[in-house]
Amino acid sequence: MFKNLELDGSSLHALQSKTERIIAIFDEKPYLASHVRLLELRGFESTWPEKEGIYARIAEGVIQRLSKMDTIEFNGVDWKRLSPSLRAALFGAFEALSLTRITITKCIFPAFADLASLLIHARYLKALAIWSVFFIDEPIDEPNASDFVAIPRSIKLDEFGTSEIDRFTSWFQEESCPFEIGDLQFLRIYFSTPYHSAAFLVQHVGPNLRKLELHPPSPGKLEKSPRESLAAITSQNVGRKMRMVMVMGARVQAAVAVESTRAVVAAKVAEPTRAVAGARPGTRTPATRGTPN
Repeated sequence: MFKNLELDGSSLHALQSKTERIIAIFDEKPYLASHVRLLELRGFESTWPEKEGIYARIAEGVIQRLSKMDTIEFNGVDWKRLSPSLRAALFGAFEALSLTRITITKCIFPAFADLASLLIHARYLKALAIWSVFFIDEPIDEPNASDFVAIPRSIKLDEFGTSEIDRFTSWFQEESCPFEIGDLQFLRIYFSTPYHSAAFLVQHVGPNLRKLELHPPSPGKLEKSPRESLAAITSQNVGRKMRMVMVMGARVQAAVAVESTRAVVAAKVAEPTRAVAGARPGTRTPATRGTPN
């Protein structure tokens, strides 16, 4: 029952009622809190003043009790509108030894620095997915972030997926960045042209990469043909032991099978179909959960 815990902030009345029920259960049977593996915050965008008390109850009565949680998902969360107590509780949750997976979808942050300062707390993270995140360029003074020092290249990711490729590529190149992508086994990226950021990520992952998914813009916006676009990004990876490279779009499907030092490229323009391996935001997938629309 408590393996996956979803808190929906779109209705404060319903959120308050559910929060109090959960707290009552945890008070009566504290061990149940350790059964929670996934926490999802959805629709936390309220501007109503009464949210402060509810968010404080969630922080102290729920989140701070989740000692064995391994996955956190944000969907439709406005980081600045969360109460300071709830943000502080989430900073603490990100530091948990058990937390290995984070997915952030359709969320708003004051600035990329605020997102980065949250992510660096996840020192034991293995899988990270960031989809359709918006920044309003109004950074906030976050004591929980400024007091935290992360060791460069100390967070070694196995899986990474993003539609914010330019921002993350720039960050990953900074010497102080705590994330190491050299051990990636699965990389999924949505990219636009030109291809510099996509090419950088593909070329700088280590030899452990086994699966690569490339999601380009619509074919009409590609600077080159699907085959040329694929080659422009993956030309440095022909000798790797990647099992599959896919380029997927509304009208494009392509696959590259790599065996030893030989690459066999197959590309075709197809009629619109379902995304081969994509999933809509909020849909849970085995690897980097959720993909943008």
